[in-house]
Amino acid sequence: MTTTRTFKTAKQNIYRNLVLRTARLALDDDEDLDRPESEYPFDDGYELFAAGLAIGFLNENRNEESRGNYSQDFIEIDNISNDEYREAINFVWELVKIRHDDVDETEAWEYARQYADAGVDKINREMEYRGEFDMIGLLSIFEGEWDETLEKLLQEEKLEEAEIDTL
Repeated sequence: MTTTRTFKTAKQNIYRNLVLRTARLALDDDEDLDRPESEYPFDDGYELFAAGLAIGFLNENRNEESRGNYSQDFIEIDNISNDEYREAINFVWELVKIRHDDVDETEAWEYARQYADAGVDKINREMEYRGEFDMIGLLSIFEGEWDETLEKLLQEEKLEEAEIDTL
């Protein structure tokens, strides 16, 4: 069974503060942006979701308070038109499924949303602290984390396969 992976967030206020398109959607027709477009580091919510998912996953940090507090469905992940964002989300999604192989896909996708919300919180805190978004600087914090995380997850996967083979 394949679960429907819908992009949702409990952090809509942060998306409105960091994503230009989300900020524009929140405006009434006669309102104008109260800050320059250059102060919105993300073009769309999918870009922020993908970044938040990667950061939350690497931190092994889930925002469990998000459950049940999501805003409306935006779009199914497979229907995101930007290949880079969709592929980044799908890549981390595969890692989430490996890390949480003890739950079904629906629950694993819930965890992915929670990782994304935790990562979005971290990005927002960095923005508030620095006054600008420095993706390179933020990712440098995780230098080497991808390799270690992938190695750890793949090792666990191999161990589980070996255990199954011995049964």
